[in-house]
This record gives sequence, structure tokens and C-alpha cells, in this order.
Amino acid sequence: MAKLQISTDSLFKVYKVDSSSNYYIIYAVKQGGKHKIISKMEFGQEGIAIKKDSFYGFNMHSLLYNFDGKDVSAGGLVGCVYVDSVTKVCTEDSIKDLEIANNVRGLFYLNNGK
Repeated sequence: MAKLQISTDSLFKVYKVDSSSNYYIIYAVKQGGKHKIISKMEFGQEGIAIKKDSFYGFNMHSLLYNFDGKDVSAGGLVGCVYVDSVTKVCTEDSIKDLEIANNVRGLFYLNNGK
């Protein structure tokens, strides 16, 4: 019997999970591009637990740029956003944007996109 081959080209591979205050920072790569996904800590969520070295179909949008590619970061902090009154998250050398995914709650991937 032949093994089923699933392409991961269209998926994001999580390579690191970190936290800052009340937020998870999920580091993912897709086709060589690195992404930093911010997710508020929530508990009691249902879904697929996000783990390092696993693949997910994140549905993301930028916190720093609008659809026209214009910088929308607040407070004049280039490459940084305040996700609450005290927690600042910034880009890094190889990560040029900060994003959120509407199919992530806490550290859980919601397969249905809700």
C-alpha cells in the first residue's frame, strides 16, 4: 500500500514558541519567509495544540501594515506594537512584520477558522 503524501508548501511550520506577559509569540516559516504571530493567552480552548516543528494553515493579517502596504504602527514605534497597555512586541532582523491569525486562540489552532 502506498503512503499518502501531503504537501506542506502552503502551510506554516512553527519553529519556536515564546511568551511575553499575557501573550504567546509563535514563530513560523513558510517558503523561506519568517513570521511572528501574536496570540493572547487563553485557557480552556478547544482545537489542535500548536507545537514546535508542526505545520498549520494560519490565516493571518498584519499588525503593522494595511492592505496598501502603508505602515500603520501606533506611537511612532517602527516595527513595534503595544498589544496592551504594557506589552510591546517588535520585529526582528529576519522578521519584518507582526501578525495575528484569526484561526488561533491561545496556543490552539482552530481548523474551522473561527
